Amino acid sequence: MSAEQFPESRAGQIDAAVIYCRVSTTKQTIEGHGLQSQEVRCREYAEQHGYDVLAVFPDDVSGGGDFMGRPGMVALLSFLKAQPDRRFAVIFDDLKRFARDAEFHIKLRRELNTVGAKVECLNFKFEDTPEGEFIETIMAAQGELERKQNRRQVIQKMKARVQAGYYLFAPVYGYRYEKVPGRGRMLVPDEPAASIVREAFAGMAHGRFRSIGDVKHYLDEHSNISRCSNGGAHWSVVSDILRRKLYTGLITVKKWGIVDQEGIHEPLVSLADWLRVQDVLDGKAMAPRRKDINEDFPLRGFVCCADCGAPMTSCWSKSRNGVKHPYYLCAQKACPSKRKSIRRDDLETAVARVLERLVPAQKLSKLAGEMFQDIWNNRAAQSEATTQSLLREASQLQKQIDKLIDRLVNATGDSVIEAYEQRIAKMQQDKKVLMERINNLAVKQDTFSKTFEHAMRFLSNPYKVWEKGSFDLKRNVLNLVFSEPLVYCRNEGLRTAKTALPFKVLGDFSTKNLEVVGDPGIEPGVRLREGVTVPCHTLRPVAHAADALHLR
Repeated sequence: MSAEQFPESRAGQIDAAVIYCRVSTTKQTIEGHGLQSQEVRCREYAEQHGYDVLAVFPDDVSGGGDFMGRPGMVALLSFLKAQPDRRFAVIFDDLKRFARDAEFHIKLRRELNTVGAKVECLNFKFEDTPEGEFIETIMAAQGELERKQNRRQVIQKMKARVQAGYYLFAPVYGYRYEKVPGRGRMLVPDEPAASIVREAFAGMAHGRFRSIGDVKHYLDEHSNISRCSNGGAHWSVVSDILRRKLYTGLITVKKWGIVDQEGIHEPLVSLADWLRVQDVLDGKAMAPRRKDINEDFPLRGFVCCADCGAPMTSCWSKSRNGVKHPYYLCAQKACPSKRKSIRRDDLETAVARVLERLVPAQKLSKLAGEMFQDIWNNRAAQSEATTQSLLREASQLQKQIDKLIDRLVNATGDSVIEAYEQRIAKMQQDKKVLMERINNLAVKQDTFSKTFEHAMRFLSNPYKVWEKGSFDLKRNVLNLVFSEPLVYCRNEGLRTAKTALPFKVLGDFSTKNLEVVGDPGIEPGVRLREGVTVPCHTLRPVAHAADALHLR
């Protein structure tokens, strides 16, 4: 190192002193006394040397990196440059407080000398000699070495804790940190946010929310996550929540080479549902949802134009006297019905009439109950068989993973190793999905009577839910009752609606004479009660209906 690294400062009498003190984190400033104790020692030093202290410049940022990133040091340099005719002594407690990076130490010394400041340290004597500059450089390099060693040690400890299943970074929405005896700080569900996250994922995974716009609307209504200028949740925040694999119980820190590490925190979402959500996000564009319109028009986007087949939009139209009127309309440029309005009451009344007619006869309730009871028992037996099959599949998958790991140990070449790692990660993910399915099958379901009661309450009169329900409930009714979007013609009205399987099955039975023994075909019929036998091929659609109602 040459003497040019530390040029001599301007000569002259010291007029006054300033103190610089620093701690590494804001927490040390709030909870500790590091800054205060440094200032006390520096003031004692100034008093011993006859200096008047004019200002104190504190910092609570790390010593690594550019000193211009420290607000206190920037303020100190600005203070010195504003008084070029005076010479100050800059006092600090320890050489490590100055800079723990050799390169920036030299730059900072040069900057202070340029403004004519004299640097003085309580535990190190600066000398403008070749020997003094050499020792100072060695001390600065030693400080940098200690900083990097400490950083490496901290990262190693953090990495080991992540590998043990602990998440260490800022908690995401739906979780909070809690001190657990014997485990330290760990993530735990934060209610009600955790339930909101569960519902958001479940809704998108199973079709209740058809786009990220639907999820955003749900979060706007039920959560207090960060807001944008219009009062709603940021699109980026909603997208980040739906992309977070942490909710499945897996931790990934790519910069440390950790991918899908099994965490010890409670998952909020199954991996299967998370993967379904990713498929939805990757396959559909993010379409903003206009909250001001959708709340008033539950059929918007679900009813299609008869002329072009495109989903209808909606609007409020103001008359000459200033009164607003609600309309549905088609906005397609090439459509013959473009911008030709349909009164909201006309369209919604037509849909309501269809829902009112979807009421099965009272005599079907008992028969439907016996049919669903039979299906329930069959599905219980099927669940046990499925569980055993999944266990065998998971065992076979684990054997394949073990074989790939053995090959990975002996593999050479980065591309081969990377291919093995990706394959193992994919198979481990598949195995986790299998285990989730097994656990779900093992979970004790609600009693048949309770489940059947909820299902039949909706099946017996969906119009009641539509009439008294909120906007979200009305959208759910549309998705559950109709298998396809409705089609409306301005001149002819609502076209024939295609209902979902449960309503179709109950409607078919209501038109048949169920007291007659059905043709069993090749397979024997199922005897439900005295005098009533239903062929097996008839029960098949009912089984699918039970699936639609989650009766399994």
